[in-house]
Amino acid sequence: MSDQLFQRERLKKRIQMLIFYILTLEVDNKRLRAKDMLLKTEGFPSVETIEQFDFIFISDVPIKSFMDLSSLSFVDKK
Repeated sequence: MSDQLFQRERLKKRIQMLIFYILTLEVDNKRLRAKDMLLKTEGFPSVETIEQFDFIFISDVPIKSFMDLSSLSFVDKK
C-alpha cells in the first residue's frame, strides 16, 4: 500500500513539473509573439541583430568595443 502511495505521489510530482514546463514555454512564446507584433506595428523595414552587423563593410568600428557594448555588461557594473 505504501509503495502505491509513493508511486502516486511521484507521478503527481512529475505531472506538476510537466505542467509547469509547458506553461513556462507558453509564457515565453506569448512574450515572443508580443515582441514580434510590436516590431511589426512600428513599421520597421526589417529586424537587424548584432550578429548580422557587417564589420568588413564598416571597418573603422572596433570589434571588441562593439561586442562589449552589445553584451550590456556595463549595466551590471553600475
